[in-house]
Amino acid sequence: MTGPLLRIVGDRNPANVKIAILKTLGLILVKGGPALRAFVPQFQTTFVKALADPSRQVRVEAIHALGLLMPLSTR
Repeated sequence: MTGPLLRIVGDRNPANVKIAILKTLGLILVKGGPALRAFVPQFQTTFVKALADPSRQVRVEAIHALGLLMPLSTR
């Protein structure tokens, strides 16, 4: 489920769809924890790209998601 969400968030979707996807990815990070370490680069790329979105709320969700990702990152 994580892979398709990571791919679709980059598509041209309305802000409310992107926000829902970012929130869902954040929940997946919280629930999956260390088991998702293999996906850290994909999560990071997705969240950093979302920081450039014109919608403020999308950017806020990306910041929150990056905060959830930080404990899993080794760098």
